Amino acid sequence: MISIEDTHITTVVQWTFGYLDPEYFHTSQLTEKSDVYSFGVVLLELLTGQKPLSSLRPDEAKSLASYFVLFMEKDRMFDIIDDRVIKEGRKST
Repeated sequence: MISIEDTHITTVVQWTFGYLDPEYFHTSQLTEKSDVYSFGVVLLELLTGQKPLSSLRPDEAKSLASYFVLFMEKDRMFDIIDDRVIKEGRKST
């Protein structure tokens, strides 16, 4: 039972690194933005064919989200997209 006056509920968070919103590590609170971040990582996995975390990527971009941002900042977004996705996209146009 939870009292009506309670504004927060503490639970144990279970996650897989790479999907968890980086802000959670600072606030210890999950929000709707955390869900959006996790969903974005899943989309990046589908678009790039890469894992959410990789020790093979540069230090500043171990996470797939950071890696993708690096490519976007260099205006090289399509270099990170999986060739199969690009080829499939060309078929439908």
